[in-house]
Amino acid sequence: MDVKQTNALFYPRLYPVHNLAPNFEGSVYPPPAIRCSYDYLQPDGAYLLDNGLNLFLWLGAALSADWIQAIFNVPSARQFEPERVRNQFV
Repeated sequence: MDVKQTNALFYPRLYPVHNLAPNFEGSVYPPPAIRCSYDYLQPDGAYLLDNGLNLFLWLGAALSADWIQAIFNVPSARQFEPERVRNQFV
């Protein structure tokens, strides 16, 4: 593991993904990373954590049911099956 990979492992990047909106051309650009601290996580947000080896999706307890339905096609996070999503991308 080189220095860049080790740095990402100890200081993972955290991206808020609950407010992604297309620009005037219809393209969606990744949001800037925010400081990886629990203090920055909003209960109604969704965040992608990248440590250089794995990607993790953190869903806040108060995340909109509409967002969950649009992304995962389930009415609530309680019905979310992580293994089903994982198998689609592996």
